[in-house]
Amino acid sequence: MRALLAANGGKMPEKEARQKMHLSKSQFSQLLAAMQGDIAAKPYHLDKRQKILQIK
Repeated sequence: MRALLAANGGKMPEKEARQKMHLSKSQFSQLLAAMQGDIAAKPYHLDKRQKILQIK
């Protein structure tokens, strides 16, 4: 996941990252929890329902 974010400039929408990795929502959630120290999930400023993943 870290390489995917780095290839996209360090930021990426959560939904797009999940689709590129071909993971279910629950699997992706578990992956995010495991990488909590490396990756931050913040609300998108234009639409608070979406999240943006960012390398810390």
